[in-house]
Amino acid sequence: MSVGEYAFMNVSQRGNLPTLKSLFNRFEVYNKYPMKVFVDQLQSWGQPRPPGPKFAQYDKIVSEALRGVAFGGDPAALMADAEKKVQRILDR
Repeated sequence: MSVGEYAFMNVSQRGNLPTLKSLFNRFEVYNKYPMKVFVDQLQSWGQPRPPGPKFAQYDKIVSEALRGVAFGGDPAALMADAEKKVQRILDR
C-alpha cells in the first residue's frame, strides 16, 4: 500500500483529517462551508512543526529500529530497545 493509498484510507475509513494536501479535494466535505474555511486557512497559514532539539537523535534511533524490523529483526524487541533509548534522551 502506498503512502497516498494509506492516507486516503485513513480519511475515508477513520474520518481523520487528510495528511496530504492533495487529498482535501477528493473529499466533498472539505470543499464546502464550514470545513472549506478551515482548509483555506490551513493551506494559507499552516506550517510544519519544526524538529525539536533532540529530533536528530530520536530520528536516528527510530530509523535504525525500523531498518532492523525491515530486515527481519524482532519488532517487539527492537522497538522496546528504541523506546528505552529515546526515553533516556528525553529525560536528559
